[in-house]
Formats: sequence, structure tokens, C-alpha cells
Amino acid sequence: MNDPEKILSLIRTTGPILPNQAAKCINSNILLASAYLSELSSQGKIKVSRIKIGGSPLYYLLEHKEKLQNFTHNLNPKDQEILNSLKEKKILRERYLDLLTRVSLRKIKDFAIPLNININNNRELFWKWYLITDSEATELIRAQLAPPKETPPPAPQPVQPTPPTPQPEAIPPQPKPQSPPTQPEPSKKEEQPPAPENPVLDKNKKPLLQKIKEKFKQKPTKEHSTPKKRKVILDEFFPKVDSFFKERDIQIESKDTIRKNSEIDFLVKVPSVVGKIIYFCKAKNKKRCDEKDISAAYMMAQSKKHPLLFLYTNEITKKAQEMLDSNAFENLVVKKLG
Repeated sequence: MNDPEKILSLIRTTGPILPNQAAKCINSNILLASAYLSELSSQGKIKVSRIKIGGSPLYYLLEHKEKLQNFTHNLNPKDQEILNSLKEKKILRERYLDLLTRVSLRKIKDFAIPLNININNNRELFWKWYLITDSEATELIRAQLAPPKETPPPAPQPVQPTPPTPQPEAIPPQPKPQSPPTQPEPSKKEEQPPAPENPVLDKNKKPLLQKIKEKFKQKPTKEHSTPKKRKVILDEFFPKVDSFFKERDIQIESKDTIRKNSEIDFLVKVPSVVGKIIYFCKAKNKKRCDEKDISAAYMMAQSKKHPLLFLYTNEITKKAQEMLDSNAFENLVVKKLG
């Protein structure tokens, strides 16, 4: 039995293995064992996991894929939380997920399988748990898309007729006693209203017409008022970003100002040891950038199929820093503008 067959036999016996286990099996080094594993993978005899243990992937047979769950403790806490949610619900609909959940699902592709579904001529993305079949996923998606069933109204209850209430006998009206005619009271003289004050004789009060004239003399009309000049807001943010790029020999391919002095999107060429690499760059001028800012920028970079360069001016929140330290994002560079 040659070395590749020995490795294949080990995988059949133990399940998913790492390159160092394969090296021990053939009494060789990890480099040669990794070469054999890569060859078996290219032949379609084994599968390679996306999940990594100490920087190395797992190699396994397709019939052993359920055993990958034994290694989920190596995921970061956020990815573990999303994985457990998908395992419980079996199907997740992309349009109802927050940004961090979408990012996590793209990282745990061993367990989250993307499905593109055509709904009313619109393509929607769903994620299924990797151990359920396509037919099971179809039924679960149909159940999510089905309109909620209306509960039938309660059956009407028979109404018991109420016996008629006896009406009281009508009492004939009694004639009212006529009172003696009253004598008319003598009419009083109508009080005369006080005479209006004479504006001419009242020295302390001005006539109303004169007050109105003086009021119009004091206030200038709109026709003669001078229009206010609008202040021109200078863009002070882009020069900072441009200076950052020039210091590092970064070339701007395209620029899109989202909000003046606040947010700019770029496509830039960043020099590297293998040549210039195109990055999607999000530059934010904000007091505190949080994890939502970084996640949204990362999703945009993913949609454009470019790595992300995130630039900020002041500081990032503690939660955002913890997310960056957990290595939740790949192909991401975060820099502070000086």
C-alpha cells in the first residue's frame, strides 16, 4: 500500500484529519503529507474544509461530513452563535438578516449552503443547514413564503328570544290651573353706550391709522431687503485621504463622495510584493466608527469582490475593536488617518 492509500485508509477509519496526522501515518513530514492530501482532493476522493484548526484545514470523506460538527468549538463566538441558529432553524432568509450574520454565514460555508431562489421574477438568497437535503430545504422555504393561515371566525350562538316587558298604563294628562294675568312692568330706559374717545383730544394715545403708518415706515419691505449669502463649505476631508494615499504610493482608480466632509468610497491600487492589488476603500470622517460601519463597508467590498481598506479619522468603538481582534473578517485592513 502506497502512502496516499495509507492516508485514505486513515481518513476512512478516523474521520476528518489534519496534515500532521497524515504525516505520522506515513512516517514523513507535513509538507509531503500535505502534497498527498492535495492530490487526493484534486482527484475528488476527499474534501477540504473551510474551517481551520491552527491554520490548517481538515480533510475528510463526503460520508463523514456530519463529523465536522466536532470541530465547531474552533470558531469564534459570533460564528458559533450563527451556526447554532442555522442548525436550529434549518433555513435562514438573507433579506431578514443583519450584516454581521451575513458575514458569518459566508465564513462557515462548511455548514451554511447558499441557495438562490426565484420569487416573483426576483432572485433571493437563502442559507440551508448543510445536513438537510434540497427537497427538505424546498419545503421549508415554501413554508416561509406561504401566507399566514387565517383563523375561521367563531360559529354564531343561537339567541334566546326575550319576553316582552309589560308597558305601564298611560295616565291622562291633568289640566293645569290657569294663573291670573300679570300686569306688565313699566319699561326702563335703555342705557346709552359711552361716547367714543376723541383721538384728537387724547394726547397720550395715537390714532390707529397713525400707528400703522409708523409701523410700515420702521420695517423695510422684502423687495428692499438684501438676500443672505450662502456659506460655501470646503471639502477638508478628501485632502487628508489624498495625502494618506500619496505617502504610501496608493493610486486612486475611482472616487465617489457619499457625504461631503464625511464619507468617501474609492477603488485604489495598493502596492505589494507581488504587484499592485485593487482594494475597495471606505473613508469615514466620524467621531466614533462602530462595528456596523465596518460590517457595512466589508459587505460592499465583498459584493465588489475586492479586499477592504477602511480608513477612519478619530477612533473606533470598543465593540468594533473586539470584533476586529476576533479575526471575524478576512482581507480587511483598518488604518487611522493622521
